[in-house]
Amino acid sequence: MAQNETTSKDLGYDNILKELKKLESNPFVKVGLPQDGADTNASREGGFTNLDIAMVQEFGTEDGSIPERSHVRAAFDENKKKLNKLTDVLAGKIMDGKETVENALNKIGILKVSNIQKKIRTGLTPAVKRGGTPLLNTGQYVGSFTYTKVMNGEGEQ
Repeated sequence: MAQNETTSKDLGYDNILKELKKLESNPFVKVGLPQDGADTNASREGGFTNLDIAMVQEFGTEDGSIPERSHVRAAFDENKKKLNKLTDVLAGKIMDGKETVENALNKIGILKVSNIQKKIRTGLTPAVKRGGTPLLNTGQYVGSFTYTKVMNGEGEQ
């Protein structure tokens, strides 16, 4: 090697820049129930879909015959600090080159879905008159929650 030659050794800097570039498009996670016709039990309960059930339970009915039993908003509110802490940790790992944006979004999505499912399983208030935990008869509803990663500015926030 000649005296004036230098060599460049990539220690992962290019990959880190690539991951940080992905953050410019403000990627995010959407959490909820699929709307693609995947609700296989839509014929139950008089044709109500999981989305119909979610809306009624989350906000109640206008006439008050079914009270509000928030499980989506409540799960988010109750776990906001935990989610913020995870987001901070993952952002640091992305900047250190130890995590990809896609994997970080997966972890956030899994946590959010898990929080909603836990909220349903631990019981919503007020309880139903006939006893039991609302939304847990078959487990189909609680298992329907999922998440989607939105990258490159696609989709709405």
